Amino acid sequence: MVLPFFKSHYSIGRSILTLEKPEKQIKNGPKSIIDICQKHGLKDFYLVEDSMGSFLEAYQNTKDLDISFKFGLRINICENKVKSDDPTENAKVKDGTSKIIVFAKNKEGYYKLIKLYSDAACNGLYNLEPRTDYEFLKSIWNDDEMYLAIPFYDSFIFNNVIMGNNCIPSFSFTKPIMLLEENELFFDSIVRKRVLNYAESNKLETQEIKSIYYDCEDDYSSYLAFRCINKKNATIAKPNLEHCSSERFCFESWCKVSGIEYKETKECIPEIKTGEEDE
Repeated sequence: MVLPFFKSHYSIGRSILTLEKPEKQIKNGPKSIIDICQKHGLKDFYLVEDSMGSFLEAYQNTKDLDISFKFGLRINICENKVKSDDPTENAKVKDGTSKIIVFAKNKEGYYKLIKLYSDAACNGLYNLEPRTDYEFLKSIWNDDEMYLAIPFYDSFIFNNVIMGNNCIPSFSFTKPIMLLEENELFFDSIVRKRVLNYAESNKLETQEIKSIYYDCEDDYSSYLAFRCINKKNATIAKPNLEHCSSERFCFESWCKVSGIEYKETKECIPEIKTGEEDE
């Protein structure tokens, strides 16, 4: 089973999906994750965000629709989130930083996520991104309240293998789940092999997922334009964005790999023209 991992517009600049109630959507406007789930009969979904802001809206807009969700916080983690003005020290910390996803199992776990994000934003902010470390994560950890997942992209394995970084994980306090993805990116097979080897060596579970940032493949150009707006000196012709050479980060692609009929709607976001057609 391939699990759908949605991200909403609350993860600023990362997704063009909202958490609006289906009846509140604007025609030809952004799609709602809740509407997508309702139309396709999904009774639960995973919501993986870069901040805690979306939880309340997701909860309020799903509680009356017989739809539930599992909330995960995707956050930077390093060996030691020391504050320093020394460029050399900052470069060393950045080189050892990767992403993790912490999921809440219950109400107590949700409170732990708030504590984790607050500490990361207040005490570990680096380049405007919250950052925690393994020592703090271990200090608040409880397997009955949370579980840890290692994303396929931007994980310690990905950063070490593809980016040449030096991320050293520390999972002595829990057994993380290693996530796997396939989005037709040239390095997918390389990273997958390393993840499977690491999981086998450390007796860890793996799980196939699909990261979903927009609804249909036709939304890709609109998604790309949105990402460019949120990045300095980026253009449609030269976006210079990581992991943006594939149209597969969408719900339609998840339907294809899951053997589910995708219900296309006329409200799909119109394609944005780049202007190259007139040249």
